[in-house]
Amino acid sequence: MVSSSTKIQFVVVLAALSSAVAASDLDTRASTLTLPGIFKNATAQVTSLRQQLQRAIDFNSTLKAEPAYVQSVLSQVDAVIGNTAAQINQIGKLPFDQVSGGLTESEIQYGSTEFLTAVAVTLIAPQSVADKYPEIQKSIDAIQ
Repeated sequence: MVSSSTKIQFVVVLAALSSAVAASDLDTRASTLTLPGIFKNATAQVTSLRQQLQRAIDFNSTLKAEPAYVQSVLSQVDAVIGNTAAQINQIGKLPFDQVSGGLTESEIQYGSTEFLTAVAVTLIAPQSVADKYPEIQKSIDAIQ
């Protein structure tokens, strides 16, 4: 079951990504980026960071690493979200057929949902110990 906090995270990340598209400017690099490529890369990065967090946290228990390490990994998750939004911003005003990578809107939406799900799942382990480590909660809040 998805918690209300996780649902809020989905909405916030999606809103940030959507607003980045709406407020975009062209960049010379933008012509080489596609939405599927952006989401695939971001999902892979977040998945790798999730694995680091899972190794550092006993779910609903304690940390196997220092809280500062967990905070560092969470800040990297936040950076991936920011970079993803920036890349979408770069291509936001280009024609859809140029940025779609040959996919339909629904296929791209599926890719963006995979990314959002990866972010939400990445936050599960840190959230399970956030009561014991308030500094980790602050890092989670920065992402949300």
